[in-house]
Amino acid sequence: MEAQSNRKILTAAKKLGWMCQRHEDKYAMGVPDISFVSAYKNGWIETKFTRGDQKLKLRPAQINWLCDRAKLSQFRGYLVLENEGNWFAAEISTEDRTRLLEGIKPSTFHELGRTHEGPLPDILAFIQH
Repeated sequence: MEAQSNRKILTAAKKLGWMCQRHEDKYAMGVPDISFVSAYKNGWIETKFTRGDQKLKLRPAQINWLCDRAKLSQFRGYLVLENEGNWFAAEISTEDRTRLLEGIKPSTFHELGRTHEGPLPDILAFIQH
């Protein structure tokens, strides 16, 4: 299911003129699923898919990868969740590490720093600006 979410994001982002690449790296733990460059920004997207209000399955290496790089001023990392047709996005900051390690669910997603919920085009607009 997560692969389908990735395809939806890649297809929609490319229609907006973004340059995107899907990443699968069994040698470097924690690398997010998608890197992107848009007209205004570049960054990384970690994609998750859930049903109901179950906790997202984020490995510590994924959380650390995003949070460690959030210290860099030009880095932008996002967690994007598809949950039963609803989309959520959060721009990850170092302050999100503890909350992510404790576990986040769709109902508590808003507890992360800068977040947005809406259809996929709105999620991409949130990421781009």
